[in-house]
Amino acid sequence: MRARVRGAFLAVGFALLVAACSDLGRIALPLRVSASATPDPAATSTTDVVLPGMVGGISGTTDPASPTPTPSLSPSVSLTPTTEPTSSLPPSLRPTVTPSGPYGGLEAVDLVIEPSTLAIGVKTPPAITPVLPDTGVLTATVTLRGGGISSRVTWKSASPGVMSIDENGVCRALDERPQRVQVTATTLDGRLERVVFVELRDRAQVEIILDDTEAP
Repeated sequence: MRARVRGAFLAVGFALLVAACSDLGRIALPLRVSASATPDPAATSTTDVVLPGMVGGISGTTDPASPTPTPSLSPSVSLTPTTEPTSSLPPSLRPTVTPSGPYGGLEAVDLVIEPSTLAIGVKTPPAITPVLPDTGVLTATVTLRGGGISSRVTWKSASPGVMSIDENGVCRALDERPQRVQVTATTLDGRLERVVFVELRDRAQVEIILDDTEAP
């Protein structure tokens, strides 16, 4: 009899234990995991995690009122020009632009040399009085596009040992022999060139010319 009662108690206890384990398996222990981009509690989303073996699996809840924070990009480079246009500056502050080129940016369109033929005396010893001066001057007239005028050219003697010519067109005889020397004038921009001749004459040549001039 005692054995039966003991067996009954054991059976009832085992049944209660099984029932208790069944109820315990349906209990979910929520663990709150916080994932937030910012420390603000209002922007926090929570997730309920159920331990293995418990009913319910993994469930998550997110606060719809807290959107994911979006980083803000603010460019620090300004594209606004800080220099005032030249046209808006007063005349006293505007940069001065100087025309380039030997004639202020203008082109030479014509060149005239005067006289077309120049006669000077040959180089004369100091003891002899020259009939003609041993120096003479050539002049240049350069007409520029737009109507401007200039006298600046480059002079060159074909026989610098016989007769020299400087930048001002002054010719000087360096030889005692009568002869003819070619002189070339070129505009400073190199566009035009003219050739004239200078006659170096001695006393006999000058006297012949004078006699021809005085003849009736």
